[in-house]
Amino acid sequence: MMVGIVLATGPSLRSSRMPVRAVAMAVGAAVSMGLILVFTALGAAGSAVTTVFTMRVVAGIVAGAGLMAVRGLSGTGGREALPALVAIGIGDLASSLAFAHAASSGMLSITSILSSLYPVFTVMFAWWLHLERLRMVRAAGVIAAFAGVALLVG
Repeated sequence: MMVGIVLATGPSLRSSRMPVRAVAMAVGAAVSMGLILVFTALGAAGSAVTTVFTMRVVAGIVAGAGLMAVRGLSGTGGREALPALVAIGIGDLASSLAFAHAASSGMLSITSILSSLYPVFTVMFAWWLHLERLRMVRAAGVIAAFAGVALLVG
């Protein structure tokens, strides 16, 4: 499954040089996402809504402060970006609540496996909605990731 997820993100097979900074950032992101999922599951045992609400408030403050520090008060992209930002926020909140609920109801193993597929779905939606070309390595990655999930769950 992990090989499929890596391939679905479309690594460059032409270059023999490994971009160290990109790999370090990817490892940092993977560790951070893992910690978020673990702490969400732990917090959801008490209250899923309180856990997700607290996470979103803290993330909003930290991200907002970072954005203002880098771009100033007008760095949000203007009013035309607001509907898209609200939709993204609602989707993120809904997915976090669904994960917290599933984790607190004893389905953490299946929930973790399925939630790790988000890069695969990102690639599939880009192909379907934006008509992006799906290179052979990405197509193989999508198939491998779903096959891995079928083997783990089945």
